[in-house]
Amino acid sequence: MMHGMSVQLMTGASLVVTLLAVAIWCKTSAFKRVGRVSKLIIYPIKSCRGIQVQMAQCTPTGLKYGILRDRSFMIVDVAKGTFLSLALNPSLVLVEPSLRDGGNGIWLDAPGMDTLKIAVDQLEHLATNSPSPVSINYKELKMNGHDCGDTCAQWFQNYLNKPNLRLVYLPMTAPPVLCNTKNKSGSLFQKDDVMGFNFTSSYLLMTESSQDDFAGRLENSIPITNFRPNITVEETIPYEEDKWELVKLGDRKSVV
Repeated sequence: MMHGMSVQLMTGASLVVTLLAVAIWCKTSAFKRVGRVSKLIIYPIKSCRGIQVQMAQCTPTGLKYGILRDRSFMIVDVAKGTFLSLALNPSLVLVEPSLRDGGNGIWLDAPGMDTLKIAVDQLEHLATNSPSPVSINYKELKMNGHDCGDTCAQWFQNYLNKPNLRLVYLPMTAPPVLCNTKNKSGSLFQKDDVMGFNFTSSYLLMTESSQDDFAGRLENSIPITNFRPNITVEETIPYEEDKWELVKLGDRKSVV
């Protein structure tokens, strides 16, 4: 997991190479270059497909592009007070978001569905000034989000053929929620680490070499995006990330 970075990460051959370098802390009290950031991926809606971006701001709760943030939307069954997971609703991976208006809006497409257009900037304004709260329970965590309205709710109800679904948005003004120290990654959190609708960690970094080695051992190969990483790194040695303790991207350091 990665903590509290506030640097812009960029990908693309025309951009500054030093900003793409990934380094780790060595016992010699110096950083050693180990790879290069290859992809930045934001998943605006939890459990749905991601969007690859060329730059993103790292915030305490995850990647941010414009006002669009990673896992800032979530589909909730209001009758149960729980969210819809990808594991139990695999067709959600076919819900494909696309960026509009420089990150101020997203359009959603899915098989058999008309395009759903969401103005994120307007939702942010409504959630701040006229909130319509929805309660969400996840294990020991209790959170509130802003209801995105009947049009969004009906779109997901029709697509999944399930009643009682609402699309919920977590505004930037929402009180921060501390990371869940009781989950399997809890011992790695710092006491002031916060999260959005990520629930486990604000960031997932993966190396392409480890994924390639793993996929090569399978009868049917799977792409790295199936693991839903936010940051992928190339030019590494397979599985060497298991020994990383601190990661430096550009001029910022983070705990792994």
